[in-house]
Parts: sequence; C-alpha cells; structure tokens
Amino acid sequence: MIDATGRPEPAFFVSRLLGTLEDEPVFCAVRAVAPQGATWLVGGVLRNAALGLAPGRDYDLVVRGRPWPVARELARRLGAAAFVLDRESGTSRVVVKDDGGPWTVDIAPLRGGAIASDLALRDFTVNAMAVPLGAPSLVDPLGGLADAAAGRLRPCSPSAIDDDPLRALRAVRLSQTLGLAIDEGLLAIMRRRGALLARVSRERVGEETLKIFSASGTAEALGLLFDTDLMAAVFEQTRSWRDLEGYDLTAHVLSVVAEADSLLAEIGQGAFGDELRVFFGGSLGAVPMAAMLKLCAFVHDMGKPAAMSREGGELRFRGHELTGAGLAGEAAMGLRLGRRLARELSVVTRNHHRVFVLAALDAPSARTRAHFFRAVGGETGLVLLVLAVADARATRGVEDEGLRKVVGHMVRFYYDVYARRRPEPLLTGRDVMEIFSVDQGPEVGRILSLIAEGQERGEVSDRDGAVRYVRRRLGR
Repeated sequence: MIDATGRPEPAFFVSRLLGTLEDEPVFCAVRAVAPQGATWLVGGVLRNAALGLAPGRDYDLVVRGRPWPVARELARRLGAAAFVLDRESGTSRVVVKDDGGPWTVDIAPLRGGAIASDLALRDFTVNAMAVPLGAPSLVDPLGGLADAAAGRLRPCSPSAIDDDPLRALRAVRLSQTLGLAIDEGLLAIMRRRGALLARVSRERVGEETLKIFSASGTAEALGLLFDTDLMAAVFEQTRSWRDLEGYDLTAHVLSVVAEADSLLAEIGQGAFGDELRVFFGGSLGAVPMAAMLKLCAFVHDMGKPAAMSREGGELRFRGHELTGAGLAGEAAMGLRLGRRLARELSVVTRNHHRVFVLAALDAPSARTRAHFFRAVGGETGLVLLVLAVADARATRGVEDEGLRKVVGHMVRFYYDVYARRRPEPLLTGRDVMEIFSVDQGPEVGRILSLIAEGQERGEVSDRDGAVRYVRRRLGR
C-alpha cells in the first residue's frame, strides 16, 4: 500500500512485517524477553521486507541498556548458545540451531541516546529503519522505506565510507545481491574515498569479497569494483591489468567469471550429471565450491601481464600459468582465505591448460584420463574441467561442442571409474614374477600397471582374467 505521494505506507509495512513474523518461534522468544519500550528491531529483516524478500534467519536488535542480560535470557529460553561479540560495546549474539540451519540474533546497545541517532550512524538508508517492540510503528528518519521502493542504495551520511571504508565493498555486494542501484552520490564517494579500503583489516575485506564470489552476478560486481577503482585495494595483483597494450585482460577475465556463473546455473539444472551438482553445492572448508570456481576463473590468467611478449606481431603469454600460480596463491593468502584455498587456486592456475591438451587427443585412454585426475588432485580436476568450458566460451564467444563432449566424458569417468573405491590388487609383485617368469625390476611394475588399467576399464575382474589380460597385451 502506498500513500498519496506514491511512497509506501509505513503502518501497512509494519503490520505486514509483524504478521509475517508473529508465528516464528525465535521472534516470539525475542518479544517475550526483550525489554518493552527499550528494544528495537533493526537491520536486514526490515530491509528484506521493504524489498519484498523473505525475512531471513538473522535478527538484529538494539536495546537501551546492556545487551548481555537480554542475550543470556533469550538463549536460556531457546536452549541456544550466547556469547559476547564485542567486549567494548557489549554487543552479543545468540545462535539457535534447527533442521533448517542456524538462526542468529545480534543484540547491540543503543548509540547516541536515541534510536534516530543510532540509525544515522549506520551504513545505508535501507538498513537504517527500526520497529520498536511493544509499540509497532516505523522509525525511518532517513527515508529507507522509500529508497527500498525505488531500488536505490544511498548512504546514511556523507561520511559513511570514511567511518568504515569496508562499506564501499559492501555497497557493491548489496547492489549485486539485492538488485539495488547505487546512488550517483555514493558512487562518487566510493571513487573518491575508496582507497581507504586499504586500511581495513584483510580478514574483513576477505570475508566481504568471498560473499561477492558466493552470490550470482559476480562478474557485474567485479566490474563495478574495477569501475570505482576499488579492485586494486582488494586484489593488488590486478594493478597491471589495464596496462597491457593490445590485450584487454580485465574484459576476458570478467567474461570467464560470467560464463562460470552461467555454467553453475546449468549444473544446478543437472548438466553433466547430478554428482557434479552435488559437488558444486558443497564447500572447501568454509568456502562454497561455487565461489571457488569463480575465484579460479578470476585468478587463472593473473600471470599474463608478467609473461606477455610480442613475437612477429602476435601476443604471446609463455609460462603465464606458472607465474600466475604464485600470484593466485598470494591473492588468497592476502585476503586471509586460508592456505587450503590458496593451494587449490595455485594448482588450478598452474594446470588450467591441461584440459585443452586432453581435448586435443583423438581418444585419450583410461590411463591418460586417470593420470589427469591424479596429477591435479582428484576433485580439483572437476573444477578444471568446468573452468575450461567457461574459458573457451569467453574466448571464442560460442560453445566448443567438442570440448564440452570431452568434459562430459571426463566427468563420467571420474564418478564411474576413478572415484570408485579401488579394488584390491588381483596379483602381487611376487605373483607376477612367478606366473610370467620375470625378475624383480621395472617389468614387474609395468605388468601391475597393465592389470590396474584393465581393472579401470572394467575388462579385468578376477585373478585368472588378469593373467589372460596380461598375456594378451604382452603376447605371452
């Protein structure tokens, strides 16, 4: 419902929001324990409701007084865990776990002595609305409800970015995930003051960056980081990307990331099989596999600026995958994303041409296909395969049907053959020496490898079959 000016009607908005939450157990517990007249619901729940989105599983509260007693009582009532997030302010968190995943309730102290003053200290107007518990009404001094209706992301104050430079990166992410257009004034501030992002702890920058790679629309968000000159403060390895005469590395990389996003959507619909859908729905530690694929797409050509040369008028990037492997690992470590992810990004960058070499073979043997997965580390090969399809699409502008067919066969080989539990050896080295009358040495290993290959092909399943297979292959 809107008022005479065309703006949303606050009373209707609050009524609809509370109606949505009235039967939700966590919110009911919040209302039961929160001090009436001294507690406000703020943050993402209100923003999401204003945008017509589901409320989510996170509640943010502001209380007049100490947050910890409220958190402790809420945790007791819900049988949940409570802890202090910030000892200086007393901000506390309650985490409730159920079959649908965790719920979080963050409880912060009122700042500035009044709720309007507290809201003015926040990042963006769509996040600066409040509903007092016990007296339902909308506190919206900065016009957040109208901005949400207009699909606009606007700062709460001209100093919002200076107060916390991470907000520049968050603005990009909220624009990406919520479909909000960044206000021109905010864009100007981001361009002018974005360099302050370098002062923010790398852990916070890494956490926000990972959220960008975890959501769809990553390429557009990264493009905005380049356009606002924020990218170098996130990935310093990109500083030289725009200095490549005759080659637009930025455009190529963003295109590969966009194609990776498209492929993830196709995989989610069953492309390449259900196993791959499950794989990319999983995670590498705390990093979603979908985010890892797009990170690989972003860093895989990082070595090109250092390797670029001209030979006979043609651009060459010899050895860029080796140089890039080091840079990719540095990028992950620089954002404090962990050694495991850094290692994976390095491996993928170093080996991202392997799939194209494999695709050039007429009929790669089972041994060749198995070697591919062994060389890159098993499941990492699945990331390489999908990255190759994205890279080819971005480079050629069309689907390489031959490559896609090879990738499909490799995915099936991985799940149907390579990843299956290895069968017990049918013959030992001593068996081989006795049956085939060979001395201890390389020939024994060669015969054992032949048997393993036959097992991988499904042509050998028992001891007698192994002997016949070797005799046939070696003519003995």
